[in-house]
Amino acid sequence: MKKLFFIATLVATVGMASLTYAFSKSNQNKGLSEIQLASIEVLSTDDDPGTDDGTCYNSITTAKGKWVRYCGDCTIVNGEPSFFSGTGKCN
Repeated sequence: MKKLFFIATLVATVGMASLTYAFSKSNQNKGLSEIQLASIEVLSTDDDPGTDDGTCYNSITTAKGKWVRYCGDCTIVNGEPSFFSGTGKCN
């Protein structure tokens, strides 16, 4: 009886190990998909704030990583327009 239990346990262990190995091999990441690469490219492109249409904002709040044109002196500053900010045009 002990021998039968040992053989059954051994067969089950080998079977589980085989299934685990086969599953991990079939699900290996073979690289990034085209959609993932496109998303990375879009997210990594640097938006040049100097190529806009000249729209500026009268009131700016700080926002890390965002850039906006301030109407006071028509310069590009780190921030974003505030909720109640009026707009203008810079040349």
